[in-house]
Amino acid sequence: MGIQPQLLRQSGTFNFDTLQIHSNTWIPQHEFNNSIDLNRAIYGGYIDYVGSWNKINYRTGLRFEYTDQLMEIENPNYLNIFQRPTQPSYRLQKADWFPSLHVSYDIDERNSLILAASRRINRPPTKNMSPFLYRRHHEVYVVGDPALKPEYLKTAELSLIKGIGNQQLTLTGFYRGTDDAIFRANTVFEEENVLIRSYTNSGNVRALGAEINTNITAGSRARFMIGASLYDFNVQADIFGFKEDNQSTNWNVKGNMNLFLRSDLRLSIDMDVRSATVTTQGQNELFYVSNAAMHYSPARWNSWTFGLKVTDLLGSNIQGLNTRAYDATGSQIFFQQTTFDRSGPIFEFLASYSLNTQSKQAKEGKSIFGDEQF
Repeated sequence: MGIQPQLLRQSGTFNFDTLQIHSNTWIPQHEFNNSIDLNRAIYGGYIDYVGSWNKINYRTGLRFEYTDQLMEIENPNYLNIFQRPTQPSYRLQKADWFPSLHVSYDIDERNSLILAASRRINRPPTKNMSPFLYRRHHEVYVVGDPALKPEYLKTAELSLIKGIGNQQLTLTGFYRGTDDAIFRANTVFEEENVLIRSYTNSGNVRALGAEINTNITAGSRARFMIGASLYDFNVQADIFGFKEDNQSTNWNVKGNMNLFLRSDLRLSIDMDVRSATVTTQGQNELFYVSNAAMHYSPARWNSWTFGLKVTDLLGSNIQGLNTRAYDATGSQIFFQQTTFDRSGPIFEFLASYSLNTQSKQAKEGKSIFGDEQF
């Protein structure tokens, strides 16, 4: 058991200027200037209990957090795409409980059942909360939302781990849900006829399904990992006053193969296929990509490793998506279809030399606090 206080302060000023090409001068646009002062205190306490009873091993935990957060804004009249009342300060004071449970039951020496469940919190990074207007690229502006709240994740999984000969099979049924889910919302910036996006808590996400993973060893020269999942995916949201309720049946197949051609030569190939899926404001298309690598570690030069890596082996790294938005009356605001084509394959050659192959690199402890802010 223990306590964990976390104190965070961030302040920053943002100026928006436009370059006039013909005169090569910067023109300030003061209506988009802003500054913030964010103070966040999280007071946490936790307790874990580990035990066993016959063939059952269990670990249970409970974490309590009280959040006291205040964000103050210099210019409340920033460009607000949600058209809701703004205010000079946003305060969040809330107490939360986060239980967790992990139970394993040994059926026999090679087979077991595992039950795991937890509730967690995901706080938004400051850049998504800051009411600063910036241009992500030629077609999209982005502005943060100071009213953004944390999202809450609930997961439950039941797994069967089964040994079959020299192989291992894992079958998992799962439920994953997110309340107050943070969505990326898009609409049109009419002054330039391009998109402008922000982030908002507007609904919930649910996924219910199963996945299977297996490790296969074929003699001493080949190892395979194959995994697949199938689940029902549902997104419910309120974007610009329009009720979204989007559902799709999603699937994923992935695998990798390692061939030990010789004691000093290894070939690796991996493949990942993801089905089309609905999003908050549209759909992402089916996507697949494959990579390969060859590693050579000569026995006479045990400090050297040579390799050839091929990224996007099939030249399939093409991501398609469509995005649309409706207003509160159900009239369509915009529709955009986008394709990202990353031309492949990409070849990389590598050579590395280890100065001391016997030493073990020390691992430093790392705190998760603050990573999402920068």
